Amino acid sequence: AATEFVSAGLRTAKWPQPTAQEDALRDVGLISSSLTYITGLLSSMLDLNKFLHGGQGVPLSPAPISMRHDVLEPVRATFAHHRNAVSLEIVCDDQLWVLADPVRLQQVVMNLAKNASKFVERGFIRLVARSIDQAELAELDARRHERAQAR
Repeated sequence: AATEFVSAGLRTAKWPQPTAQEDALRDVGLISSSLTYITGLLSSMLDLNKFLHGGQGVPLSPAPISMRHDVLEPVRATFAHHRNAVSLEIVCDDQLWVLADPVRLQQVVMNLAKNASKFVERGFIRLVARSIDQAELAELDARRHERAQAR
């Protein structure tokens, strides 16, 4: 609610440069998505604490979400403010929707990006999300099984 109030004020204010307003609105959007993400993480921590102390399993809240707009773009925006020398490149169809818990999936993708950034000093990390058919899934599963057997 607070970020909506700030956004409304930014839209009605007079700006010396048109790009300054766009930059400010983009920053407020980042703050809003970051607050949503942090709220979800705190809720997850409380759920995990309950689980560890004999409560029920960690609840998931699956919903139809856009991989690009609800997961990858917020991760890229958050990541960009932390790592200037490394950027995230996203390869994902705008029409790719999944049924998943958005907070958990965003958390997984953020962790993957942070882990990858440990091995990259400059350049980019490419995040790819795409749908696969049953045959591709079976092939990937067979390769995973072969690697596990080789260990």
